[in-house]
Amino acid sequence: MQVLSIDQSTYAASWATNAAMNSPRYHHTATLLPDGRILVTGGAIADQYTFTNSAEIYDPATGIWTLTPPMHHSREFHTATLLNDGTVFVFGGGENPVTGDNTPETYNPSTGLWTTNNTSTVLRRIQTATLLPSGLVLIAGGWGVYNYTGGATFGPQALAELYDPATGNWTNAGFMNISRYNHTATLLPNGKVLVAGGFTSNGTTALTSAELFDSNTRTWTNTGSMLEPYAFHEATLLPNGKVLVEPALDGNLNFTTNAELYDPSTGTWSNTSGVLVTPSIHEAILLPNGKVLAACAASSSTEIYDPADQTWSLSDTMTVNRVLSKATLLRNGNVLATGGYSGGALASTELYNSSNIAVSAFNSISAVKPSAGAFQFSFTNTPDVSFLVYSATNLFLPLNAWTIIGGAIETAPGQYQFTDTQATNSGQRFYRIRSP
Repeated sequence: MQVLSIDQSTYAASWATNAAMNSPRYHHTATLLPDGRILVTGGAIADQYTFTNSAEIYDPATGIWTLTPPMHHSREFHTATLLNDGTVFVFGGGENPVTGDNTPETYNPSTGLWTTNNTSTVLRRIQTATLLPSGLVLIAGGWGVYNYTGGATFGPQALAELYDPATGNWTNAGFMNISRYNHTATLLPNGKVLVAGGFTSNGTTALTSAELFDSNTRTWTNTGSMLEPYAFHEATLLPNGKVLVEPALDGNLNFTTNAELYDPSTGTWSNTSGVLVTPSIHEAILLPNGKVLAACAASSSTEIYDPADQTWSLSDTMTVNRVLSKATLLRNGNVLATGGYSGGALASTELYNSSNIAVSAFNSISAVKPSAGAFQFSFTNTPDVSFLVYSATNLFLPLNAWTIIGGAIETAPGQYQFTDTQATNSGQRFYRIRSP
């Protein structure tokens, strides 16, 4: 006897529990390596002043986390930048949870080893790091200490620095027009870097100001200010060249649903439709289809922004509320969410399947036996969708234990058919239809 099983919950893009990391962590980094693996470093493992030097690697091909040699320094609120040679440059955070750190180090994926680099002028944490077209790394802002002739500054920093991976040397990149931390830095198509928002005092005053760094002249120039002040926000470069800012905290330190767009051609900001659920500190990921996924927040809800019509729509909920986590786009287009905080530091991870698409319900299903040992079923659904057919002898097996036996054929717009030529005349054989 053959049985057709339909599980429509698998059709829409969804979050699924993934293998846990070896260590719980938040305020960590997650970097996609050239070979498709993910390097996770540092982070807080208990309260925000108890952080780690541990690092581990996730291999999407096996779904396994493996510890790699630890960093030379424990870090949180640090940055990790993939360099052009495939190594990862880690900077900031460091042993002192207040002043930050100025001793960077570099991870080599081919050897699994860490190498310390020359120290920078400023000790920093909560800074930004941007890989420039030249291969240099721009470090801007952050909270820390700048020692200079005649004194020192402690707090938000305005001095920017450039790190040269070829020589290991640091050079002055000028002063931003205003000191800031918890800001964003976005490399624009024209090679300039847009720095926007953040705090400029002890977490009490969010900024509207934005400025541009020109790496050719190493100068900072004010550009149009955001319509509202934001900090802990996200900035995403869209395929059309504009920058989407999804706010977290506004000028009154309240979470807001507003969102804005920056147009580099005019240097101006404009409102776009706001998110549907009030966000907390979250992650924003540009998906392969050009849309933006907003996820990893105190609420498990996730949303999708479509630049074509500037609208937000709700996506699937995450398996865990995870604030201060990291989300990383994998080479297959899926998104890996790691760690975070939810009543404590999390080691858990989950995967968002961005390749799945929402499809309508099956309006009609029919099944016949066209010949001995064969089984054929037909169904209607959204036109131009790819469906895989899974088979198992036990209906209650997890999906990863089912076998893909082929793809359904679209015989007419919205009409699909699949023939199992290996069906048997006895026993039970279950089928599941899923958009891959």
